[in-house]
Amino acid sequence: MNNIQHITLACKAQRSPTPKLHRIHMSFVLRERWHCTFLAEDLCTPIAPARTFSTPDSILEMIRRSNGFRDLACWQAVDLAIQAGRGNVDLLLTPEQFGKLTGKL
Repeated sequence: MNNIQHITLACKAQRSPTPKLHRIHMSFVLRERWHCTFLAEDLCTPIAPARTFSTPDSILEMIRRSNGFRDLACWQAVDLAIQAGRGNVDLLLTPEQFGKLTGKL
């Protein structure tokens, strides 16, 4: 085994495995307050209780923390949806975030 192969194997061994991310669908609508619902990937199965927020900034922060802004197009789509008063976005949650959302820690 040469030095390059040895270094490559050592680097791979030091990396921690990536956690499996949970993809969920979040829909939101403004009715005096912002109401958010969470569905599984099949878009039929509710996976968490609905949440309400008083400001769109709270929704934006939740989306940011949940890896919902994967590129500029996602950011612009959410911004337009908030201006329209309704929209949806797919979130990528870590196992810990998924457990907190669903109450199954």
